[in-house]
Amino acid sequence: MTAIKTYAAFASRRKKKEKHIRKIWRFSLAFASWLLIAGGIVLSGSPAESEVSQPVKVVVDSGDTLWTLANIHAPCGMDVRDYLDEVLEKNELTGVLIYPGQEIVLP
Repeated sequence: MTAIKTYAAFASRRKKKEKHIRKIWRFSLAFASWLLIAGGIVLSGSPAESEVSQPVKVVVDSGDTLWTLANIHAPCGMDVRDYLDEVLEKNELTGVLIYPGQEIVLP
């Protein structure tokens, strides 16, 4: 009978140890997954940070208006009117009148 009790105690300890090892593996796997996801988020950055827009010079063609230029070149999600105000300010224009051949700097 003592051999059976010893075997049962050994089997019980072995199961506890296996359970503990499984917990450690699960935690390690979850932590590694979290590190990969967090690292990907940090390294990817937001599009606004990674795409620093440089000013663009546009030569006005016949029939172009500031509104059409602003509508074409305004960043996604930005109101065209706000972008048009930035264009006016950047080019020190007091009105919306532009001429063919004129260079316009777009922010």
